[in-house]
Amino acid sequence: KSLSFAIRKTNEIGIKNIEYFQGDILDLGKLDKKFDLIESSGVLHHMEEPFKGLKQLSELLNNNGIMLIGLYSDIARRDIKKAREIIREKGLQENANDIRKYRKYIISNQVHSEMVNIPRSADFFSLSACRDLLFHSQEHRYTIPRIKNEINKLGLNFIGFQHPNNTIISKFSDIYRDEKAYLNLDYWEDFENNNPNTFKTMYQFWVQKLSR
Repeated sequence: KSLSFAIRKTNEIGIKNIEYFQGDILDLGKLDKKFDLIESSGVLHHMEEPFKGLKQLSELLNNNGIMLIGLYSDIARRDIKKAREIIREKGLQENANDIRKYRKYIISNQVHSEMVNIPRSADFFSLSACRDLLFHSQEHRYTIPRIKNEINKLGLNFIGFQHPNNTIISKFSDIYRDEKAYLNLDYWEDFENNNPNTFKTMYQFWVQKLSR
């Protein structure tokens, strides 16, 4: 449905230079193509083995090519983690009935204190979005050390976070004064530990494939 909508809209405005494909990330090598730019946001962390997906994408990058990656933060999603634990305890399923039942539970006074902010998410109020938010069958959450380890393994160079909140960026810059502090993942780990909601949406960061 998403591809059909995209094709219809690009046809409406006369864009002719986009090719659309649907497939498995792990099969992308069959395209026999390399790219200067790849964006993958909100996909890898739902794979059974996210690192395999990241490795496949990195192999499609040209030398010096760049990639935008979006991954869930373990620290920022501690409320979602708790919510999913309770879903398992209650034996709830991914159906409209159970989603509605659980939403009523969350907005009641019985809810665990870690989960009180979940209704502030716009996704909470749509069945399909709430399913993705709380009931997704597979979700991996990342830490900055894990990100650092995986991109280093693949010869990818961290070139910065893309963050929607300029206040967060300013706060980081006020604390870490090095000229290239924003490229230091150890600083970002320390900052996130002290500011747990820094990456509430998700980690969105750029990497570059190093020439070999």
